[in-house]
Amino acid sequence: MTDLTSQITTRTVDGVQISATAAAPLTPLVNDVLDIFESKRDEWAHEFIIWFGWIPIFLVADGDDYVVTSYNLTGDNTTGTRSQDLTIALSTTALLAEYPRRCGLTPAEVYFNQDVIAARGWEESAGLQLDRSFVTNPDDSGWFIQPFPQVDPDREWQVDELTRLKVYEVLAARPAAAHVMGLPTGVVAVITDDNVRAIFNGDDGTILWDDRGD
Repeated sequence: MTDLTSQITTRTVDGVQISATAAAPLTPLVNDVLDIFESKRDEWAHEFIIWFGWIPIFLVADGDDYVVTSYNLTGDNTTGTRSQDLTIALSTTALLAEYPRRCGLTPAEVYFNQDVIAARGWEESAGLQLDRSFVTNPDDSGWFIQPFPQVDPDREWQVDELTRLKVYEVLAARPAAAHVMGLPTGVVAVITDDNVRAIFNGDDGTILWDDRGD
């Protein structure tokens, strides 16, 4: 997505105006969001919430009308600040589905506030490997992040060498790492800097997609 010029899309439903802002290429997703809100017109109220894929989207009253907002994903979200610009939220939604599609896989659920386990200092490593394991705790994404290449592939990380963070914190620190988190369990992704380089089957090493094919 090269055109990041924000565009406001406005719709009037039963005489009430609802508007949402995002980069112009994301207008189809903006319309999808507005379609969902329109289908729930009887429930509109200040702070009414829907989930759009991985993240909640809110209605905020603006006089008699409404503005669509989501969390501010440009930095530390621990304060829960909001943004009227949905560009990051919606572009991430698209990429969470796009990488599985490139691999011929069905996207798996992941949510902005789920936990991710990572090796301490992961964000400073140019190369990253992301592995997803099956989990039953709904608060856990199943994702583990470690440096790549690994000095010792058989290394067992100790508890004090690991840290826990949220999906949105991964997005803020290394966007590409978060963008592959719609992949299912058993799949491994390799990141260099902020580029997804390859995705492969964790069991047999079969390459499912790499950046040479784009």
